[in-house]
Amino acid sequence: MTGCSQADETLAVPDTSEAPAAEAGPEADDLAALALTVADLPSGGWSLEPSTSTDSEDAEVSTDKSTGDLCALDFASALSVDEADNLNGHTFTRETLDQTLSTGVFIVEDGEQVIADLSAELASCTEPLATTENGRDTLIEIDDLVGGEAAIEGDSLACRQIKMTFGYNAFAGSICFVADGDLVVSTMTTGPSMSPVQAEEFAQLTNAATQKAFAAR
Repeated sequence: MTGCSQADETLAVPDTSEAPAAEAGPEADDLAALALTVADLPSGGWSLEPSTSTDSEDAEVSTDKSTGDLCALDFASALSVDEADNLNGHTFTRETLDQTLSTGVFIVEDGEQVIADLSAELASCTEPLATTENGRDTLIEIDDLVGGEAAIEGDSLACRQIKMTFGYNAFAGSICFVADGDLVVSTMTTGPSMSPVQAEEFAQLTNAATQKAFAAR
């Protein structure tokens, strides 16, 4: 998921003799620098998931097409981006517990409105959703984030806890979107239902992500 902008082919030269130019905000190409790195993470055991595959894994693999359904955890349309992948973020794994942390930083037109819309739509996901992911029958449940949202910093945020069942495999996690102006930071954790990332740690990870990204403002 990413935002982008393209300059017009011809640009008028502004008259800067009267007033100084406004300070430019971060461009889309710079957003990855605002995302968490391993050194930024407040808790231990996480490693950066490799971004490249080995030669034996270079074959192209198809992906499920976007559904636009937030209850199916498809947030691309809500963030007005072309891809649901975290193109401006990183994915970390904690192999000992089979846990995953994904982060992203996105530019939107109105962060507070995006968060308000996300919160309202996620609140409407009151029933389990049966879908198919990569050919596997999947059940997704979204509920209020228990025990963690109060510790997450920010005036404009939408956070939920999720449960996913792939066949006989059950996973649990948390997801949060926090806005500051035109920047939105996302964090998402997943892990086996018996050993998910706990609410306190999820709040710490989310706060670390927003503190780093919003410090550039």
